[in-house]
Amino acid sequence: MAVVERARLEGLVALGKTQGVRVSFWDVSDKFDSQNLCPWPFERAVVTSDLRTVPCCMIGDPDKFELGKGLSFMKAWKSDEYRDFRASHLAGQIPSVCRGCYKGMKE
Repeated sequence: MAVVERARLEGLVALGKTQGVRVSFWDVSDKFDSQNLCPWPFERAVVTSDLRTVPCCMIGDPDKFELGKGLSFMKAWKSDEYRDFRASHLAGQIPSVCRGCYKGMKE
């Protein structure tokens, strides 16, 4: 990573701290597999500007895929629908909306 790019990213992290917001970055160049599941369904989600919940930034569009439709974030996160979504990952039955991020799978 170029020194200038790294400094810019570190500046964004520092700015987030001043605002009480945790800013992080991750490498998405490697695909997931059955031994290395995507962490998004278990650790984080995206809440859109109109307060709808989607499972990750790669989906990003609640018109394409939304979990817990009409529910607040916490109710969506704890919903049966979200639990089933997580369980499908754990069972190796990767949802079609997620397959593009897994090795050898197509949507």
